[in-house]
Amino acid sequence: MRKFNTESFFWIATTQQVMQATFDLGSDDLLSAKDRAELDDVFQQMAKTCDVVELKFTKKYVGHIIHALKESDSDLKRGDFCSMLHQLRDRMADELGDKIFIHVNNVKYFEEKNLFGEAVSNKFPKLTLKRLESV
Repeated sequence: MRKFNTESFFWIATTQQVMQATFDLGSDDLLSAKDRAELDDVFQQMAKTCDVVELKFTKKYVGHIIHALKESDSDLKRGDFCSMLHQLRDRMADELGDKIFIHVNNVKYFEEKNLFGEAVSNKFPKLTLKRLESV
């Protein structure tokens, strides 16, 4: 089980929305060196965020995008980049569809060491949340 907050998902979703709104799907204009450098920074962060939320196939595609941005002899058009963003979104949606997320309303209960009280923890010291998950 991985613990992370929804900020990771929010960052990915809003970043993709802004990029898709910025890059015209039909544009034949090339990405500038400045655009590529800024986008490289964004996708480096996205790769780290994919690690946090365990999206390994999405991270692989992010790696392809980073590679395309770094190729100095590549004529990457804004429209082609936008198509890559759509592919990234679809890959992420497929991968997230195979996961179950549980909302914990009060984090202090999730982080509580004596989840069932001190008496139970003393009686069963090896009983942990991770142990409960494996049952």
